[in-house]
Amino acid sequence: MHPIRPSLLAPRGIRRQALLRRILERADWRVTGMGRADAVVGWGRKRSGAWAARTAQARGIPHLSMEDGFLRSVGVGVDGAPPLSIILDRRGIYYDAGTPSDLEDLILHDARLADPALLARAADGLAMMRARRLSKYNVPSVQGAKAALPPSQPFVVIVEQTAGDLSLLHGSAGDVTLAHMIAAARDLYPGRLIVVRRHPDVSVGKRAGMLDATAIADLRVVEADGDAWDWFEAADAVVTASSLAGFEALMAGRPVHVFGMPFYAGWGLTQDRLSCPRRGVARSLEQVFAAAYLLYPTYYDPFADRLTTFERVAEILDFQKEQAERHGQRSYCVGMSLWKQRTVAEFLRCGAQLPIFARKPEDAVWQAKASGGRVVVWASREREALVQKCAAAGVPLLRMEDGFLRSRGLGSDLVQPSSLVLDGEGIYYDPSRPSALERMIRDVPLTGREQEQAALLRSRIVAEGLSKYNVGAQVPLPAHPGGRRAILVPGQVSNDASVRLGAGPVADNWALLSAVRAENPDAFIVYKTHPDVEAGNRPGYIAPHRLLQLADCLADGMDSDCVLAQVDEVWTMTSLMGFEGLIRGKRVVCYGLPFYAGWGLTQDRMATPRRQVARSLDVILYCALVRYAAYTVVTPSGLRMRSNVAELLDRLEGGAAA
Repeated sequence: MHPIRPSLLAPRGIRRQALLRRILERADWRVTGMGRADAVVGWGRKRSGAWAARTAQARGIPHLSMEDGFLRSVGVGVDGAPPLSIILDRRGIYYDAGTPSDLEDLILHDARLADPALLARAADGLAMMRARRLSKYNVPSVQGAKAALPPSQPFVVIVEQTAGDLSLLHGSAGDVTLAHMIAAARDLYPGRLIVVRRHPDVSVGKRAGMLDATAIADLRVVEADGDAWDWFEAADAVVTASSLAGFEALMAGRPVHVFGMPFYAGWGLTQDRLSCPRRGVARSLEQVFAAAYLLYPTYYDPFADRLTTFERVAEILDFQKEQAERHGQRSYCVGMSLWKQRTVAEFLRCGAQLPIFARKPEDAVWQAKASGGRVVVWASREREALVQKCAAAGVPLLRMEDGFLRSRGLGSDLVQPSSLVLDGEGIYYDPSRPSALERMIRDVPLTGREQEQAALLRSRIVAEGLSKYNVGAQVPLPAHPGGRRAILVPGQVSNDASVRLGAGPVADNWALLSAVRAENPDAFIVYKTHPDVEAGNRPGYIAPHRLLQLADCLADGMDSDCVLAQVDEVWTMTSLMGFEGLIRGKRVVCYGLPFYAGWGLTQDRMATPRRQVARSLDVILYCALVRYAAYTVVTPSGLRMRSNVAELLDRLEGGAAA
């Protein structure tokens, strides 16, 4: 029998946030809103925290203060960015200097802070924070832009906080104003430019800040849309009242002047205006980091749906931030099917900024021009008039299409895609013009680590039997006489853009099957109708009795991986099954020019001078599945999140629709 989990009485505001509830449950609490409880939780020093403290005292049970962790999310909480770390403190809360907290106790007394292994892990964590430019909220920079630092002018950064911030009130900084900090910075660093960096919530207009409307000479105000690390690393010093950004500035190696008493003050690391009698002992940056980032928070992995480590959450947020910055310009979409817009919106989201789905192409163009955005069109619906309008307006135009590990189910059955591609140069299935994928394969070499990742990815796809749609039955093909080569001929959708643009002289399913039989009179030919055609959703159907005039058997209804495992070769126009055959070590013959042809891996009946170079299968696989395609999955907690290809494979292999 499983032990009964302790019950945690939580206010409605916490219970109604599904992800917070999930994290608490994974931390082995049974969350309840009434009845008997073993502990009570509330939000820090907010109203729910006061309720929790009163309720716990009345019932004689422990009280936990909850807050966001120091490595929280991509985007700010007021925009709905999901938290991947929380704090549960039994003594107090880290920003309340008036009472002890679990974090203060860790820094003062925990013997683990003398453990060389933990300190080495902390040093690695500090290096990871610096190298990956991580912070609490990881607000994406616009197009990943560098901060506009003052050219060759020394400066001091003052960190703004939101008006009424609880860390000001409870961190002994309730009376501190921005004017106080500006005056002190001028005294300490005469002649320096004073830069006030706004809080992310203030920058997005969600909360008021400390900066009033009074004009102050020689003062520069910057929003939080640039990388804070750029500012901290270049500044002569950083001044704050009680902001976590002060500790991030310590990580960046800057002198930090503190007007309040945040958790990182009082340990000899900062220049403090106040003191705390409970502290007053020296601790290293690694020790404080180990306590605050490795031991104190509770971290959650939304993809595995379990508690995890600082390192795993840092890895997730680094990837999420990089993906968000790819979409730093607002997108104005045209040609998107209504049923697909919800998923497209998540792919193109940047923080709280969602794409706009325009009714008319001209609306998308003028809106993009007015806002400095871009136009995104579903690739098959691109028209020359749109290309010309975007060019005339100076607006970037990107094409979107399904990726190569799309889903568990068919797009024509309205199954949402988990993989999409964006291409600002062309589109991968159109060989008449260059595409970003073609350029990556041709010009961007793989590092040794990327080559290892590609090999592992290829092995995993084969071992787990994954393909684009992941539908169909696992059944054996009919037996055929030994010595006859088994050739798979994959049918395609007759009006598919990849056939129309990339197939060449052999441009329909009957012509393909006829050509393969003519060249292979003695082969055992297996014809597989495209799943969308077989489902009756797309054109390209050929009656079975007619197909069997040329083919030896039909593989309709069968899983693609199952068929590929039972054949020796794949002969195709432009089908992705040719690429899936290459991954499984099959000989592949192409009558058309799909993205994987022309690199020396396939037997080609067409050619383009742009691809007359040899490339390995792992280079093509890595470029297509890692660099070119982007992914989202629905996590076990119900979030749709950007993911990397490995996380998508986890979902597909587990049988989820992703």
